[in-house]
Amino acid sequence: MTRAAMLGGRSQNRLVRLALAISRARVDAATGRLADARNALNATIAEATSLGFKGYELAARLQLGEIEIARGDAAVGRAQLAALSKDAAYFFGTISKYRLFSLQMYSSSSVSA
Repeated sequence: MTRAAMLGGRSQNRLVRLALAISRARVDAATGRLADARNALNATIAEATSLGFKGYELAARLQLGEIEIARGDAAVGRAQLAALSKDAAYFFGTISKYRLFSLQMYSSSSVSA
């Protein structure tokens, strides 16, 4: 993980940096550095939100909720996971509706040759 962190930390690809930050936070949490993991995840959530990368935001929020539960604050963790569940359902439901609309739109217009 250290080598990946060195290489990924210098990456200009924001997706790589976000994915690496989430993975690094998982390692920090697993090794007892919960405060470091929480700080990194909060920063990752803020960056992903500002960039509009909803999937990374949701992944970081999931990890943060799990960390809150692991550190003994189950009420906070459960509340975060409940909010996450609601946001994810809305986000993926919206994608599903657009996909269905696109399928209907393209299936109803036939191309004649």
